[in-house]
Amino acid sequence: MDGTDQISYEKQFEIYPSAEYCPQYDPDGYSRIKAFSFAGVPLNGTDTKIFAFIGIPEHCCFPAPAVILVHGGGCHPDCEWMNKWIDRGYIALAMDTTGYFPAKEHTAFSEQNRGEWVREIPKGIVSEGFTVSPDNSGMNDINISAGDRWLYHAVSQVILAHNILLADSRVDSGKIGISGISWGGVIVSAVIGIDRRFAFAVPIYGSAFLAEGLSQIDKPFRLPENSEWLAEKRYDGLETPVMWLCWNDDCCFSLNSNALSYASVSKSSPKSLLSMKHLMYHSHTNAYNCEESYWFADCIINEKDVPAVSCRICNGELIADISQQVSSIRLFYITEKMEYVKHIKYGIDNCFMKQEWQINDIETSERKIKIPENAAEYYVEFTLDNGIVICSDYFQK
Repeated sequence: MDGTDQISYEKQFEIYPSAEYCPQYDPDGYSRIKAFSFAGVPLNGTDTKIFAFIGIPEHCCFPAPAVILVHGGGCHPDCEWMNKWIDRGYIALAMDTTGYFPAKEHTAFSEQNRGEWVREIPKGIVSEGFTVSPDNSGMNDINISAGDRWLYHAVSQVILAHNILLADSRVDSGKIGISGISWGGVIVSAVIGIDRRFAFAVPIYGSAFLAEGLSQIDKPFRLPENSEWLAEKRYDGLETPVMWLCWNDDCCFSLNSNALSYASVSKSSPKSLLSMKHLMYHSHTNAYNCEESYWFADCIINEKDVPAVSCRICNGELIADISQQVSSIRLFYITEKMEYVKHIKYGIDNCFMKQEWQINDIETSERKIKIPENAAEYYVEFTLDNGIVICSDYFQK
């Protein structure tokens, strides 16, 4: 069985799993965040047990907006990230999508305590008849059945978590969003074409169109066995507003995949945006410290206008416009086709763009931007008065 058979999520939409409160695993230092577990889909015929945190804002009016947070590779539910959303009045739910649980009571995940999370159901959480869900396979689990593959379980867990929030009277059912970092961004990109009930989505770093990507992580998505798992195959008519947020020289996901994702979704979701940030770097902390995700969510939830970006090429000029006031405009370009190679860059030995970004400052009143003759690929960055970065489409000669 090749792993692409019987990809179906219909049953998950009918399941509203009950939550088992796990007070001994409430994280120290985070009084608003509580630990719980719930049942996931079966693995090899045995139900899985999922660990999660939920955070509730203080002194807010219920029902309140909510967000599901999907961690990246090697990480676990992140209370600092949750706090960012809770502080803004969102109920935040974060579950572990790789079958991990805290090895010690009252443990909050940090970059320093990865070893304190283990792939086993700990003492005090109902374990009889349950197993842990699959670990992140990097999409290399191609020779097992679809229902046992990691991405199938991760997407299913998001749908079930969404159902949990929908059944919670404290949650405004029409204002539930989702965000994911790195591999979590891959999961979010996959789930939004399947679960179309989300009010907004912010995949960070990871995106759709990974078979078109240039980095090391993208390689498995080019395997024929993974063709049915490509997120973009489910984007037809998608209306969910999505902000594709990424680093313009990411060592894990090349920006062309984010740009293709934006171009695909914006056809049916005009409030979608693309933000390709310069010198953002790749980490959980750098991702959740970007204000773009919270600003975008607030705009959608509170029905505020999001900028409309318009760019087209005419007679060697890029005619660019945006519907909101900006503090700066910059043209980013490279002088040859984008290529990724393993080398030391930013003091890190990893797979990065071979090219260096060339940057031209543009007068904020200017809407006709001269494209340098040696520019092979380029885009326009608009910075709003509040510091939020919004980008145009990505252009290639």
